[in-house]
Amino acid sequence: MSDSLHVGMVLPFSGPGGQYGPSAQAVTELAIEDINATGGILGRKLSPVWIDGGRPPAVVAHDVRRMLDGGSLDAISGWHTSAIREALAPLAAGSIPYVYPALYEGGETASRVLCTGETPDLQIIPAIRWLRDHKGAQRWGLVGDDYVWPRKTATVLEQQANELGISIEQQWFVPQEQATTPRELTRICDEMKQHRLQGLLILMVGQNAARFNREFSKHLQLSGIARFCPLMDENTLLASGAKSTKRLFTAGGYFASLTTEDSLDLNERFTRTLGETAPILSTTAESCYEGLLALRALLSQQAPAPISYHGPRGAVSLGSNTRQTIYIAQVHHYDFEILDCIAQ
Repeated sequence: MSDSLHVGMVLPFSGPGGQYGPSAQAVTELAIEDINATGGILGRKLSPVWIDGGRPPAVVAHDVRRMLDGGSLDAISGWHTSAIREALAPLAAGSIPYVYPALYEGGETASRVLCTGETPDLQIIPAIRWLRDHKGAQRWGLVGDDYVWPRKTATVLEQQANELGISIEQQWFVPQEQATTPRELTRICDEMKQHRLQGLLILMVGQNAARFNREFSKHLQLSGIARFCPLMDENTLLASGAKSTKRLFTAGGYFASLTTEDSLDLNERFTRTLGETAPILSTTAESCYEGLLALRALLSQQAPAPISYHGPRGAVSLGSNTRQTIYIAQVHHYDFEILDCIAQ
C-alpha cells in the first residue's frame, strides 16, 4: 500500500462554474495541509489529483475511469455539479469512497457515495419559508439551468408548495447553449413581468447566475421581487456586480462573514497560509474542506455509524438524519449579511 492516499479532486476549472475553481483548489490545499499535519488519514498523507469537472460529464467520467483502471485513485471528492456526480457515482460504487460536498437536490443512494452538502429540506425549503414570513414572498417563480439539480429541486418545491403556503407561478429552464444568449435572458425577464412574482428561486451555476442577475437588474419592474439563489458565493457576487444585488438572498452552512469561532479560525489560517493575494475564501470553495474532513471521518470509523466531524461549519452529522446549521443571508454589494439561522 502506498504511503499516500490519492484523492481525485474534481473541480470546475472551466465552464459556467469555472469561477469557483481557483478558490476551491486553494481551500483544498489548505485542508490537505491541515489533515496531513495531524497524521493524514490512517497514517497516509493525502495527495490531490486535480481533475477538471467543468467539462461534459462523459469526458470527466472517461478520465476518472482511466485513473481507476490504472490504480491511481483511492477516493474522489471536490465541488462539481450533480450532472458530474451522476456520471461518477457508478464508477465509485464498490470501488472507492466518493465524498460529494456540493449542495444538491438530495436523494443520492449509490453505494460508497457520501453527500455532505446542503439539500432542499435543509436549505431551500426553510429559506423560502423565511422569505414568506419576513418578506411576504408568496407568489414564486423559478429559473434554472437545464440539468438534474434545478429540475429535481423544482419537483421538491412543487411537492411542498401547498404546505409552505406559496404558489409556483412559472418555471424557466435554460439550456447551456442559451444561457450565454442575452436575448433569451431578456425574454425570460419580460415574461416574469406578467406573473406578479414576489419571490424568484434562481438555480443557476456560476457565470450563468451572474449573467442572469445582471440582466434581471435592468428590468426596474422586477426590482421588488425577492431573489433567492442557493448557489451564490463571493465569486458570483463579483461577477454579478454590486448594482445587480438588490433584494438578493442566499442560504448555506458557511459564509466567510460568519463570526463563529470555527469560521473565523478558517479565515485566519487561510489568509495566513495563502496570503492576501489568495483567491476568495468562498462559500462554495469551503465545501471542499468539509468534504475532506468527512472523508477522514468515513475512513477512520471502526463500525457502521452516522458520520460526524467538527469543522469550519461547526458540528456536522451525516446519515439518515443529516444535521448542520444553515443560515440565511442578504447580499449587500459584495458581502453577505447573516440574517437568521433557519436550520440546525
